Order: sequence, then structure tokens, then C-alpha cells
Amino acid sequence: MDEKLIRSSDFWKYFGNVFPSSVVIIKKNGDIVYENDAFKKCAVLSHASLFHSLDSDYVTQLKKIILQCESEKKMLCDRLRVKVLDEKVLYFTYYMTSLEDGLFSLLLTDTTEKNNDLIMLNNIVNTAPDPIFVKDEHHRFLYVNQAFADSLGHPIPYVIGKSDVDFFPETESEVFYKLDRKTFKSGKTTVNEEKFTSASGTRDVSTKKSVFKTLNGKKILVGIIRDVTEINAARECLKKHAKELKRQVDARTKQLETKKNDLEKAVEKLKSLNSDLDCFAHICCHELREPLRTISSFSK
Repeated sequence: MDEKLIRSSDFWKYFGNVFPSSVVIIKKNGDIVYENDAFKKCAVLSHASLFHSLDSDYVTQLKKIILQCESEKKMLCDRLRVKVLDEKVLYFTYYMTSLEDGLFSLLLTDTTEKNNDLIMLNNIVNTAPDPIFVKDEHHRFLYVNQAFADSLGHPIPYVIGKSDVDFFPETESEVFYKLDRKTFKSGKTTVNEEKFTSASGTRDVSTKKSVFKTLNGKKILVGIIRDVTEINAARECLKKHAKELKRQVDARTKQLETKKNDLEKAVEKLKSLNSDLDCFAHICCHELREPLRTISSFSK
């Protein structure tokens, strides 16, 4: 769009008449010289001067924006925070342009509801016990929740913009970097177990990572960390108990096998003795029959 047209008051007046968001044209001192219908319906801002507010922080911010816009001669975009009478906080996204006649156009979009939704979501994420982080493609932290910041022993603002090398040993940060790069490249959700040196010491963790695309097409990496130190310790303990149980079972089985073999030998020996006894009894019986026959014949 033509820059001269954008810096024209007439353009913004026409634009304000057809645009649903609030549009005002103000002087450097905050006095309003034009307001569209949408702004007229805004009951929380003064319709005489934008500087007429009980929120001194908002007025100070607005004055700085006007000075910056006047100096840089370009459209500025950011967010305004306004506290009103009932201590309610409103949020606006603004676009400000320095006009040719020394005035300033200001387009305001009320994002309070959206911002409140984001605040609620942020509060929910910050109550999660598992550390959560978001990284850009340069492996810098774009967002971390309170649990992640606590694990590093630093406040959230200190972590934002930094990367793993600023907090972890070289061996760990190299592993994180390689796994992150692999996930970025594949675009698939990955789950890995790794060592994680936190403020309380080195822990075993399982990290689940997924890649998302922002509205402008940039990739971001979202990770959730689960501490599995106790689980791994319990697993190792179970392995040791299972190994010891197997050893005892094998030893007992060997003992039983030995006793079984001994019993089988004893049975075989008894069978042999029984056979010898049967043979002896047969011989004795035969030897006794002959004298009896002789005696019987004499008696006749």
C-alpha cells in the first residue's frame, strides 16, 4: 500500500467508517480529533483525550508509543494494557501510524477475552506438575511452565530466549540437541528416556516431544518431561528380586533333582533287594520241601 496514503488522515477516517474495530486520530498530547462509531461505543476510554485515565502506567506507555512512532515514522504494533475503575484489566492490540499533519492514527482491537483465555491456559499449564517447554528451530526456549523453571532453579523470564547449553552439562545438552533436531526433521512425536540434571540433582526422565506449525509457518517443538527416577529404581529393584528369586528357585530345583536321583537309586536298590529276597525265599522253600517229603514217605 502507498505510504503517503497510509499517512493520510482522510484515509484513516474512511477506513474507520468501514472497519469494525476502534479507530481514532489523536494529537501528540492525546487529544482525539476523530473517532469512528466503534470507538464511540467504547465506554472504558475517554472520548476527549486518551491521556485522561486513572491508569498512569497505560498513559506512560501510550506517550512512549507516540514518541517512538513520531521518531521512527513507521507503523507500530503491540499490546496495550488498561486498568479501569473497577480494577478490571482490559487488553488491546494497537496499530499506530504517524500521519503527515502531525497527528497519529490508532487502530484498537479489544483482545481482553482472548487474553483472559490465554491467561487461564497459562495458569492451567503452570499448575501441571510435569515440566513443559516450547522451543524454536534454533533450540531456544520460547515458553516454559513453572515446573520447568523450578527444575532449573531459575524464574521463567530468565529461561526464555536461552537454550539447553545455558543450563545443562555438555553431554546432556548434546543429547537434547540431537533428539530435538531429529524430532524437528521427522515431524513425528517422539518419546525418549534421558538424564536430566535439575536443581535437585541428576534425574531419569522420559520426554515426549511433538512439532507444531505456527500461523506464519514456523515450526516449534513442544515437550513434556516426566520424572521416571523412582519408576526406574523400582524396575531395577524388581529385576534384582526376580534374579534372586530365580537363583533360589534354581538352587531349590537342583536340590530336588538331587533328592529325586537319590530316591530313584534307593528304589532301584530296594527292587534289587526284593528280587534277592524272593530268590532266597524260593530256595528256602525248595530246600524245606525235600525233607518233608522224606518224612512223609516214612510215615506211610
